Amino acid sequence: EGLEILNLYGTRISDAGLSRLVALPNLKRVYCADSAVTPEGVVAAMKNAPAGLDVIGPEAAPPAAAGEAEAASP
Repeated sequence: EGLEILNLYGTRISDAGLSRLVALPNLKRVYCADSAVTPEGVVAAMKNAPAGLDVIGPEAAPPAAAGEAEAASP
C-alpha cells in the first residue's frame, strides 16, 4: 500500500522537498535527475531516509576526481 516509486525527472523539486519526501513510509525508489536537486541534497536526504530507499538523480563527483580537477588547475 502507498506510494513506492516516485518519478520527479524534469521537475523543480528542491533539496528541501526531497528531504521531506524520503520520509514517506513505503517509498522504495525516487528518480530526481534533471531536477533542482543537487548531489549534496541527495546525500543530506539519504541521512534520514529509511534503509533500502534508492534515490536516482544527480551524483556527486568522487572525492578523487574532485581533487584531480583542482590539481590540474594552474
